[in-house]
Amino acid sequence: MDWDDIEEIAEALQAKHPDVKDPFDLLFTRLMEMVRGLEGFTGPVDPRGNYEKRLEAIQVKWAENLGLA
Repeated sequence: MDWDDIEEIAEALQAKHPDVKDPFDLLFTRLMEMVRGLEGFTGPVDPRGNYEKRLEAIQVKWAENLGLA
């Protein structure tokens, strides 16, 4: 799983963190930790990288899966 696998990441996060009722409540730093902690995630982490758009996309997809968006 890599950064481009938005749907797969959102589904995995939802399964691993069923206690999260609204992904938009998560800070990007926390969401980044959660994504990097997923089993099978191999996406690179560049300290200079801007992951904001990818993290936003993950939040939106996760919220859609929960019926919030």
